[in-house]
Amino acid sequence: MTLPQHSSPAVDFLNLTLFMVSNKVFTLNSDIGKNVYNWIQRRSDVGVLEYLLSVGGPTAEALAEQFFSLAMEEKDAPTVKRILDSGLDPNELRWSNSWCQLTASTSLRTAQPGACAVLLDAGADVNSSLRNTESPLSCLIKRIVVNCDDDDIENSDIDDIENSDIDDIENSDIDDIENSDIDDIELVQVLLRVGANVNPPDESPLTKVASSCISKLVAVLLSAGADPNFSDDHSGTTPLAAAVRSVGPISDIISTVRHLLQAGAHVNAVTPGYDGEPETVLEAASSSSSVDLIQILLERGAHVTESALVGAVEVGDLDIVNLFLSSSARVTQKAIKAAARLGKWGIFWHLLDSAEDSIKESSLSDGLTAAIRRGQKDLIDTLSTSGAKLRGSPGLTAAIQAATSRGDISVLRLLLSDGSKYRATAIESLDCALCLAIARGKSDVTTLLLTAGADVNDRNTETKSTPLLEAIRQKDAGLSQKLLAAGAEVNTTITNYEGIDDRCTTSAPPAAVEFGHHPLIRDIIAAGGDVNAPAWEKGKTALTIAVERGDSTIIRLLIDAGADVNASAASYFGHTALSAAVRNNDINMVHFLLDLGADPNEQSLTAAVYKSVEVMQTLLTARLARYKYFSTGFGCPTLQHAIASSNAVMIEALLSSGVNPNTIVRFHYGEYKNFVHSSVEGHRESAFGTAIRVDKSKDLWVIQMLLHRGADPNKIVNDTGDNTALLSAINQERPELVKMRIAAGADVNLPPVKQMSATPLQRAVERGKTDIIDILLEQGADVNAPPCGRNGATALQFAAINGDIGIATILLAKGANIDASPAKVRGRTALEGAAEHGRIDMLQFLLDAGAQLIGQGSEQYARARELASENGHIAALRLLEAYYARQVMAI
Repeated sequence: MTLPQHSSPAVDFLNLTLFMVSNKVFTLNSDIGKNVYNWIQRRSDVGVLEYLLSVGGPTAEALAEQFFSLAMEEKDAPTVKRILDSGLDPNELRWSNSWCQLTASTSLRTAQPGACAVLLDAGADVNSSLRNTESPLSCLIKRIVVNCDDDDIENSDIDDIENSDIDDIENSDIDDIENSDIDDIELVQVLLRVGANVNPPDESPLTKVASSCISKLVAVLLSAGADPNFSDDHSGTTPLAAAVRSVGPISDIISTVRHLLQAGAHVNAVTPGYDGEPETVLEAASSSSSVDLIQILLERGAHVTESALVGAVEVGDLDIVNLFLSSSARVTQKAIKAAARLGKWGIFWHLLDSAEDSIKESSLSDGLTAAIRRGQKDLIDTLSTSGAKLRGSPGLTAAIQAATSRGDISVLRLLLSDGSKYRATAIESLDCALCLAIARGKSDVTTLLLTAGADVNDRNTETKSTPLLEAIRQKDAGLSQKLLAAGAEVNTTITNYEGIDDRCTTSAPPAAVEFGHHPLIRDIIAAGGDVNAPAWEKGKTALTIAVERGDSTIIRLLIDAGADVNASAASYFGHTALSAAVRNNDINMVHFLLDLGADPNEQSLTAAVYKSVEVMQTLLTARLARYKYFSTGFGCPTLQHAIASSNAVMIEALLSSGVNPNTIVRFHYGEYKNFVHSSVEGHRESAFGTAIRVDKSKDLWVIQMLLHRGADPNKIVNDTGDNTALLSAINQERPELVKMRIAAGADVNLPPVKQMSATPLQRAVERGKTDIIDILLEQGADVNAPPCGRNGATALQFAAINGDIGIATILLAKGANIDASPAKVRGRTALEGAAEHGRIDMLQFLLDAGAQLIGQGSEQYARARELASENGHIAALRLLEAYYARQVMAI
């Protein structure tokens, strides 16, 4: 559709814009779409929209579809009516889901009622919806729930919901909604009166309203037959359960609950709670602190469960607890324990008095444990006087640890003193209390625990630490010596250590070396400390730490004690002694460790990128001398580092030594994880792929350097996509890179193989890059190369999908097959792709260019119709049908 006016920049721009709108080149809510819509609206007095709609033809019809959706989004009832009066059927626009669009605005009281009336007058189906989407009624109710006015709806007086009000609403007529002052609830009622399903399949509008406790709307839906016991298939929630879980005002919750119960809601229904566990309505309500709500549910026969009683205890409401007890609730140990745990001592004693004798002793013990954990010594004395006994349990262990963490010496002395009746049980429950006391620097508690006989080898299971390690970290040589003398172990076995093995040994020497206390280091080694075991936190061995510190005395001491310069744990974590020396740029230490047999591996090589060339050359020479050749992939991660750092000297050193720029680097779990450059992390690519991605220099010197040193422009450069070097350049939309790759030998007709999904020309067309397309065609790119088997497309098919007539014209001029077969999996012919995306002018272009709809083209015609219909492109569907009839008539 072209405006029949003399050409001018303004007219040309408008023609282009209208073309883009009608061909759905951009989304409806884009700035361009809204600007065009507003421009036309501002010229309503001269009839621009009427003129455009009267022009006729496929493009005008497609334009009407787009403007209809924009008008619906704007709640512009007059424009909606004008468009529908032109012959558009609102029920054909399934893709736009106009009813749900109508209810999607944050303003439900402006032009919405008028648009609603227009749709109803035009015969819109109030129960139509997209597949897997909510019904129109649910869409409207969802927006009411989100945007409801606190004063207008949520706080409606219960008296306002009597039958007289509802009758007034029920008597509303469609014509009433022309009035923009219509109430939201009246609009819901109008939809119900014209046939909206109050119980749509697989969803419950009532549950949505009940969850916000809009009691007036709940009454409306129930009067229309809403199911008060609907159970959502996804969440399992019922309207009553949703209401009692609401966080709204309690008066609204109570009003809503009354309506639901009067309508027959099951008061003992069990639904999944917030944690997914089964929960009754009363259990959900017990956290509300509302005696009135609880009373209503009890009067309706709600059963008092243990969980309901515990919930009341956790809220701390004694009135509700008493209400439950008066309803014959059974007091359980779990409820009493909850009261103690939360420090609700009034409820604790009250429940204890009401409990059966069989649980009183154990409940007193639970209370004593809770008092210890909370440090309430007066309560400890009271409970002790009441005969409370201390029982060993995880809870007691946690209580002692809590006392230890806060340095509560008085409570701990009460438990651990020689004359304490609790001493034996408390000692058995110490667990890692000693480790915790040392870590927190609680020296008086540490002394008390050691005096009481705390196990010097009890390990903190969370931190994997031991008392000895914590003492070393505290730099307390005296305490460390004392622990060693008491039998503290210097080696510890840890299970599931960072995936290295099911079991791994960690040792005290690394921590001692970090401390730097030479006598202590000697004592630990003398005690059998494993000098090759890693530190728990960092995975470093003692030798690595010593090299980092540059402490030659400790290094000699460790070597003499059997320290392995290639310890497996250090190699796994990338913290070898050699890499530490490299990071220190200490060439003498590098030679010293190499002479001792240190492996010049990838970690040390990577560290050298940021140091001297002498260190790098030393490592490369040592590697070749040891292994005679570089194994596949060796040096490639390091080369990536050098490229990412734009370090020309190191790039040259690595390439001249034979490092292959075409090998894709695939890191395994843990491998080099501490030394992956931020520009490389997450990319499974070759060094050449890294260069293509990060080299933004004007002369592309890094890429040039790699091409001169053997980088292959036809090799796959990464695992995360489908890219050769040429495809990668096209993806980056850089014509100069494309020319460079072709000059270096890149094949412009390299077929889609393995994970590759496009030829270079197909990729350029997909990207819409005419300049790159011209370069490829000049070099002989095949316009009819078949598509990749999965999700692929020919060059013309990509152009059709994108609606790019200019590129399609170029391709057809080069002999592109207009009816080429699609990809085997999720493929589209050019005609099908244009129909699926509503590219109305592209459809007409292809049909005028000879796309077949009958004979061999009958299958693509049927498929194109189906795709246009499924996506709501009615103008495209009519165009196809018209051309089909024309081709049939021509036979």
